[in-house]
Amino acid sequence: MRRRHARLQSPEGRCDHSLWEVKLLTSDIFDAGSDSSPEREKIGSIPVTRESDVVLVRDRIRLTARELGFDNVTQIKLTTAASELTRNIYEYAGKGEIVVSIIEKEGRTGMEVLFEDQGPGIPEVEKILSGQFQSKSGLGKGITGSRRLMDEFSVETGPGLGTRIRAIKWFDLDQRPLKTVDEIRMLFFSATESGMVEELQSQNKELVRVLGDLTQSREELEKANVELKLANEKLTEVDQMKSRFISTIAHEVRTPLNAITGLIQVLIRDKGDPPTPRQRETLDRLDRSATMLVRLVNDLLDLSRLQAGKMQIVLENFDATELIDSLYDGLNQTANDKGVRLSYGIEPGLGKVNSDPTKTAQVITNLASNAIKFTPSGGSVTIHAGLDTGQMWRVEVIDTGIGIAEEQVPLIFEEFRQVNLSNPHHSGGTGLGLPISKRLVELLGGRLMVVSSPGRGSTFTVIWPLDVLGHVSDSVIAER
Repeated sequence: MRRRHARLQSPEGRCDHSLWEVKLLTSDIFDAGSDSSPEREKIGSIPVTRESDVVLVRDRIRLTARELGFDNVTQIKLTTAASELTRNIYEYAGKGEIVVSIIEKEGRTGMEVLFEDQGPGIPEVEKILSGQFQSKSGLGKGITGSRRLMDEFSVETGPGLGTRIRAIKWFDLDQRPLKTVDEIRMLFFSATESGMVEELQSQNKELVRVLGDLTQSREELEKANVELKLANEKLTEVDQMKSRFISTIAHEVRTPLNAITGLIQVLIRDKGDPPTPRQRETLDRLDRSATMLVRLVNDLLDLSRLQAGKMQIVLENFDATELIDSLYDGLNQTANDKGVRLSYGIEPGLGKVNSDPTKTAQVITNLASNAIKFTPSGGSVTIHAGLDTGQMWRVEVIDTGIGIAEEQVPLIFEEFRQVNLSNPHHSGGTGLGLPISKRLVELLGGRLMVVSSPGRGSTFTVIWPLDVLGHVSDSVIAER
């Protein structure tokens, strides 16, 4: 039979579609058209007649590669390819031979393995090597996988003529074999089958040891996970206890506080026996202090409910413009007392909102009060509201205050955190206003953002839905 041949330069390269001899170079070390003949020195050969020969070939290839000086990764590539191609010989041809050689070409040294059989040949070999075809038996997968592991790979095959596959792995340019051909040849033939079996047994023992180590590591990891789970449960329990304690104390304090603030107002408004100017000044101080304590208690109760997930939304259709307008007088009084100019503006088109008006008002009040607190006398605070994109609306609180350094911005939303703003004149606080505001905004399906710079003021922006339905879980909406 006349044998015709072609060459594939790469998986993506050109191919003359004549059949049976195919040479595929998987690296660009050589010029595809080079006709220089390599020099070979045979190390040895192994006949393949039974399945156990697959193991024998694999281990002798690995031994040869190791003694020549190939690194571990290359040894694995060589043994994997040899195992696949030897198994193909046994399964598809029945018998064959493996020949191992040292090869020299154009100043390079490598290890060449020839896989030869007299089987039926490989149909569709060009398509197999180019990845376009795989036989039902899986033959193509083994060949293409082996090709990718080698530097040079060529196949000669034909119907009834058998198959010859030549696979080469090259040393680096500056690398030479560690042992001579005679030394390698001696080791190759001294590696008896029984020795290979002993080596396999040794490898199996090592695998068992590694498996034992992995089992021990897994058990230690499982133990650590159990301990972590217990610690997490303990922390959750402590956190719940803290929340219950805060809630209990706040409730206990609020009752007498309400009584105190009520009595103070009675004394201030007593027309029958009005207080003297000195007494009035004292009562005003008491009233401010009591009001601060009431606000603190309310913040603690809000925080406790938010942390416990017990805060609910009371839905109501309300006019956003009217809500902000109703907040202005109280906030303006606070601003005037400090010498800060407060203004607000609402864009046309902002109308009804389906949300919780009380919590919405609380957020706006907290942000505006905080802006007034950290804006020096002569500065300004502006509240601006309007429609946003995607059925959302926004509220911006803009101040000309002392501002916040970029690295401190995340800290202002931490509970009980007092950020050092280097301002000796600002009044203290619990550090709960902004954290509670952020939680409330998120509860209402929105998000709170801040842009700030030291000495240039801050802008707090809230974006929330015009209708919270569909943006929050039904479980947080109070039943009517």
